Amino acid sequence: MFLIHRKIHKDLIPLLENNSLNSYRVLIKYSNFEDKIVKKIINSRGTVLNIIDSINCISAVIKKHTLYTLAEYPYIKRIFPDSMITLNMNSSYSKGLNISLNSSVKLTGKNTTIGILSSGVYPHVDLLKPHRKVIQFLDLVNGYKYPYDDFGHGTAICGLISSSQSSNKKSVKGLSPDSHLYVVKAFNSIGKAYISTILFGIHMLINEKDKYNINVICLPFEINTFDSNITSLFDKLFEKARNDNIVVVVPSTSNGIEYSSVCGFALSKNCITIGGLYKDNTPYEMTSKCNHKKLKKPDFWFPCVGLNCLNSDINYISERSGRKLYPLKLDRLNITITSLSLSSALVSSLIALAFDYNKDFKWDDIYSILKYSSTPKDGPKPDIPIINIPEFFAFTSKTKPSNK
Repeated sequence: MFLIHRKIHKDLIPLLENNSLNSYRVLIKYSNFEDKIVKKIINSRGTVLNIIDSINCISAVIKKHTLYTLAEYPYIKRIFPDSMITLNMNSSYSKGLNISLNSSVKLTGKNTTIGILSSGVYPHVDLLKPHRKVIQFLDLVNGYKYPYDDFGHGTAICGLISSSQSSNKKSVKGLSPDSHLYVVKAFNSIGKAYISTILFGIHMLINEKDKYNINVICLPFEINTFDSNITSLFDKLFEKARNDNIVVVVPSTSNGIEYSSVCGFALSKNCITIGGLYKDNTPYEMTSKCNHKKLKKPDFWFPCVGLNCLNSDINYISERSGRKLYPLKLDRLNITITSLSLSSALVSSLIALAFDYNKDFKWDDIYSILKYSSTPKDGPKPDIPIINIPEFFAFTSKTKPSNK
């Protein structure tokens, strides 16, 4: 029994011992024999939710006796709760800040696709004209075929990336207005998502890289945990993405600007972590930092406070009984949002523009361009490298793709 308990997460043990629940939603890490595990779960009247074979992980709802039985198998490495995380954003209808590029920049991201995992995307006119920006929509919450956003966060992210400003000149213009979007809806109408749903969404984006020409994955949310069971799964996916030359961009955690407050996947060396700024380039006080000599996070900083974003009708559902429904006209096309996640969206756009300039850039090339175009590199705050947009494009044009 001791060996079995070593495989079961400490948070599950008291629940199991007290028979607290009829069934348990869990993540199962395994070394092999995936088919046997799936068969056991189904035969025990459990439900297999997702199979993420790229990281040897299964999410399932199982009974207590099934959980104990699985823990006895030598090829089961760990069983732990499939917890939920929440999107963070503050919104208002006050006038927001527009982040824009100099008119001399001719890159538009037309040859790139950005994968976005959030609460969905509303069919906003600025994402439909002059051409549709969303080339694929994957709904992991309700299984709908047509895009919608019942929380509003995903639409804001998509707008900062590729809004066309077709509705009016005061609307949002994305930094890469011709880039394509592959949108995964993993968060529900109250902004919550299971870890397993997020992992599966990232897994799908990586698997469909070649089909949709995905160069960048934007994960505009945070995971506040140091649990290595969870963070190791994300790091494996990020490493796989990096090996496939996909740049994963995430925001820092919002635990305050004290040192060593970064946690979750924001600590991964296989992603680019972005901190938040006010419009005057002072640090957003909710941004977490880590300044260890072996690891400095966030990697770079960019604005995230009071930005003008696309609005959405969170009451709109895109289909009923398999039939497509059409949205009503929005009363307000734009909304002002403050969220660390916005900085990751904007930097994802810049990276897409770099790939648009040269599709042969590698992960390390992109990181180098960001590094050498960030200021200050020294001075009173060397730990806050702020991306300088003109220098970013200057270094992009000078950089030759590496052979790595």
